[in-house]
Amino acid sequence: GVISNRGAELSASARVLETAQVRWDVGLAAWGNRNRVTALASAPLWEGYPIGGYRGVPIVGVNDANGDGVVERAEVRFGPSMQWFGTPFPTQGASLDTRLALQGWLEVSGLVEHRGGHHLYNQTAARRCQAKTCRDLFDRTASLERQAAAVSAWTTAGPYVEDADFVKVREVAVTVVAPRSVADRVGARGLRLALAGRNLATWTGYSGPDPEVNAYGQAGSGIETADYFTQPPVRFWTLRLDLEF
Repeated sequence: GVISNRGAELSASARVLETAQVRWDVGLAAWGNRNRVTALASAPLWEGYPIGGYRGVPIVGVNDANGDGVVERAEVRFGPSMQWFGTPFPTQGASLDTRLALQGWLEVSGLVEHRGGHHLYNQTAARRCQAKTCRDLFDRTASLERQAAAVSAWTTAGPYVEDADFVKVREVAVTVVAPRSVADRVGARGLRLALAGRNLATWTGYSGPDPEVNAYGQAGSGIETADYFTQPPVRFWTLRLDLEF
C-alpha cells in the first residue's frame, strides 16, 4: 500500500510584560495533519480515506409505521453500502500556555489544549443497547432517531461514532518561593512550595465521560479505538515542596 502524510506545526512565544515586579510569558502552538491511503491492493475501498477509521452501514431513514411512538427493527432503513464515519485520530490541535511571575516570590502557570477533527466510537452506549439496558429502547420520549440507533446497535456502529473535539484545561499551577530568611531556618538555600491541578475541565460535545479514551490501547485503529467502559483521565492535585541545599 501507499500512504500520504502531510502536516504543519506552528509555535510562537512572547514575553508580554516585564517590569521589576512582574514577568508574563505566553506561548501558542497549533498543528494540523492530513493522511490518506492512496493505494491499497487488498482493500481498495479504503483508498482516499485516512489510515484507520470507522466504517459501516448507515441508517438512512426510520418510519414509525403504526404511529405508536416506538421504533422496531423492521421500521429502520439502512444504506445499500458501507459508509465512512470518521477517523479516531485528531487532525488538528492547538495549545495555549502562560506563566506569570510576581516580584520573585509567586508564579502562576496554566496550559489549555484543543484537539479536533476526529471521532470516537461510544461502544459503552452501544453495548448497553445491545444488552437491552439503554434508555432509548424503553423511553417513548426518546427521538425516533435515538430509538432507531438503539434497535440497530448490533447492525451498525454509525449512530455511536461521535464527534470527539474537545478543549481541556490540562494544568494550572501556583508556586510560592519562600524568602531566603525562611529557607535559612531549615538550613536550606532555597524553598519552593507548588500546588498543581491536572485535567481540571473539559468542554466537548461527546456524550460519554471523556472524549480522550481508548479501551484498546495500541491494539489497533478504527473500530479498535473505542470508549468501552473506559476509565477517563482523572482530575488530581499535587502538592510539592522543593528544598535546595
